[in-house]
Amino acid sequence: MAELQMLREEDVPAGLTALLDAFTNLHRVADYCESNYTFCLPTCNVTVWTCQ
Repeated sequence: MAELQMLREEDVPAGLTALLDAFTNLHRVADYCESNYTFCLPTCNVTVWTCQ
């Protein structure tokens, strides 16, 4: 019973916080990539990801 209580009070909230943090960080990475790399897509060599 104590293990279930620990899960409810500590592990689940900590896991939820970590999941939300990861989601936020991935969203920031996606925004960064979109703003910094989509401008060169028409001229990009996608095999090496360099713009001409």
